[in-house]
Order: sequence, then structure tokens, then C-alpha cells
Amino acid sequence: AASALGLGAERCAAALANAASFAGGILQSFDDGTDEWRYQVGMTARSGWMAAELARAGSVSAEHAIEGPHGFVRTFARVECDAAALLAPLGRTWSIHRVAFKPYPVCAFNQTPVQAALRLRDRLGGQRPARIRVRMNPYETGYAGMDSKGPFSTISGTLMSIPFCIANALLRGAPSLRDMTRYDDRDVNALVERIDLVPDEGVARLCCVIEAQFEGGGPALVEALDMTPADYSYDRAGVRALVERVGAEVGLARPVFQSLEQFVDDPGGAGIDALLACFRAAADGAAP
Repeated sequence: AASALGLGAERCAAALANAASFAGGILQSFDDGTDEWRYQVGMTARSGWMAAELARAGSVSAEHAIEGPHGFVRTFARVECDAAALLAPLGRTWSIHRVAFKPYPVCAFNQTPVQAALRLRDRLGGQRPARIRVRMNPYETGYAGMDSKGPFSTISGTLMSIPFCIANALLRGAPSLRDMTRYDDRDVNALVERIDLVPDEGVARLCCVIEAQFEGGGPALVEALDMTPADYSYDRAGVRALVERVGAEVGLARPVFQSLEQFVDDPGGAGIDALLACFRAAADGAAP
């Protein structure tokens, strides 16, 4: 398709990268600091809607698409399908209960390291560590993009990088979107180089231990922070405050949030047009 459109080599390569992501969702964009991960969610929603519309229209579709010998599980997981195990959580385990909110504009795995770094920043009193060791669960340290030390040129790269997020928090305080797009901050980038990740099975997910070491030896300054998904599960007031704070960073007018909340309170009464008006206003930078 890219060739038919007459695209050059660079744009053909981008089309191939997008197609690879849209085929099922991959993590390479986090390693490369690119934006496909942002599109994947929308493409998944569109594919889900299309699947439902085709079914409503009477599509003739495979009965054993999931568990069949050439179905989804065998194709992608390369294992035999335990249909009973897949069915067991249905109606009992609800994914919506695992929804977590992000207080800072960084990866979910970086929320706790940023908070630990902010606490350590208060204790450092202006001291500059010679080295910093960050102990976290191996699943998190091994996740795509988490160990990157740059050079950075996109927010997709900085928000994933544990060293960048910690260095930025230690030197600049609570991160904002603007901080995450300052790729030429020499002090932050220099500190990034002195931050090492240590996979540690003894550290649970969403937890971290930061050890600041100084020139001349002596005891390290240690900041440990244990968090659980419940710590990032906000109530309605917490969500409202978070949305307004993040919106203010990008210049959204307060009436946008008020209209959005009215829709949440009464979707039927407000109507879908009210919700669409919020997104149009956000794009235009004006109140609906």
C-alpha cells in the first residue's frame, strides 16, 4: 500500500513498522522510543468494533477460533489450549478492578521510582550522588525500554526509561510533560549515565529501592518504597484532581472537564455529542 501511494523508503519503513504493531501489539516501539504504542490501542478498538459489526451482519466465523489446533492460542502462545482455565475467571475476575492511575506522565512501572526519587531528593539536601543503584523486580527492569540511557529524542523514550525518570525527579522535582520532552538537559543526561538498574527477585512489582552512593565511600543513602495496585486506584475525587492537573499542563480549559464529568454522571441525558464536543474543544484549545 505504501508503495502504491508512492511513499519514499523512509515512509515505507514506517508503514511496515506500523503494520507489525497493528498485527497484534508488540513492544519494540518502547525500545526504539517511537509512537506505535499510542496507535495500537486505537487500532485494537477499531478491530474490536469491526469484529462485532461483522458478527451483527451475520458473518460466518470459526467456532474454534481460540482453542482450535490452528487457532489463536496455538498460533501465538505455541501451547495447547486449556479452555477450562481460560473460562474459569469469567464472571469472577474483573479487569476493571486492576485499573491503575498514573500521577506522573511516565510509564506505570516508573510511578513508584519517581515517588521514591522525590523522597530521596528531599533527603539529599543538594548532594550529588556519584552512583545510583536502583533495585526493582526483574519483570520491570527487563521490560522494553526501561533500561534505556538515551540519547533521547521523543517522550516515548523518556517516559519508559527508569534512569531518565529518576534523574529528572532528583534534579527537577515532580515531572511534568515539559520536563519529559527536555532531551538536551545536560545535568539530567549526565546523571542518567550514573544510574544502574539491578534486577532483584526480592523486590515486588510496583516497588523499588534506590541506593545513592557518594564519592569517598561511606554508607549509601537508601530510599525504599513499597506500593501496590491499590495505591494507584483513585476514587472519583482523586481522578478529578488528576485530570484537572494534567489538563492544566497542556492548557485545557476547566469547562472541558466539567462537560466530561456531566457526561460521566448521565451519559444518556448528556448524549454522545456532549462527549465529542469535549474532544473537539481539547483539540481546539477552547471550552465546549
